[in-house]
Amino acid sequence: MRPYKQSELEQEVEEYHSNEYTKRRLPRMWKDKDDGYADIKTALYEFPSEEELRSIENSDVGDIVDLPPEDRMNRAIELSRNYGKDYKRIIDGLKKQEKIPAPIVVKDSTGRLYLLGGNSRLMLGVALGLNLPIKIIKWKKEIQEMVNEISNGDLSTADEGEPDTGFIPAGKTRMLGVGKLKPEPWYDKGGYQQLHFPKADRIYDKKDKTTPQFQVIKKIKNTGTKYEGFQQDVGSWDKYGSTDYATDFDYGDLVDFYTGDSK
Repeated sequence: MRPYKQSELEQEVEEYHSNEYTKRRLPRMWKDKDDGYADIKTALYEFPSEEELRSIENSDVGDIVDLPPEDRMNRAIELSRNYGKDYKRIIDGLKKQEKIPAPIVVKDSTGRLYLLGGNSRLMLGVALGLNLPIKIIKWKKEIQEMVNEISNGDLSTADEGEPDTGFIPAGKTRMLGVGKLKPEPWYDKGGYQQLHFPKADRIYDKKDKTTPQFQVIKKIKNTGTKYEGFQQDVGSWDKYGSTDYATDFDYGDLVDFYTGDSK
């Protein structure tokens, strides 16, 4: 490993300040950019255990560890490519043992681990069978869970929302994220960001809250039943002009038609 260059420090700190999801998980971790630079520079190196790798939040490395060794590289490359990372350069550097900046992980007051930077490096290192050292920033606070919110900014409680009742109350929005009552590790580990916040419709009658409302869409299907006189209407050639389109001819008529002998 090598120390972070100033440009790399700026990139990592800026990523924290511009990532709303991470700022909500680690609120007010840094007062300003200088605090971020100092924390990364002074963070100590540690070699994570396999169990710690599995527990790192905001990272795919746990999923890579859980795969059979022969499947790890393909999956790590696939994820790195999806994130727009130059996986070829990272793999080449790791194989040649070039010095690279270590992945950055925050450890909160309860021992939970949250990745700040270096997901691709960590995944590809594991896929190559390497145990890369990581920089551990110790944080005196706790990593926050994502909570459900409604459009006006108020917070919903667990007994009003999806975890207990199986639905979202009318007017409230669906917030993705990990919660004690609503685990969604695919969202948390993937580092996704929710862009759309649709409001829930009312599912119970406004006056009688015990009566559910349903939307019914009716379609008329052709059952094969025809009305009386259908054959006569469809088969009447006078509706299509004077040309006879009938197909009730014998083989001789067909030969005459193609040989020109018909009169």
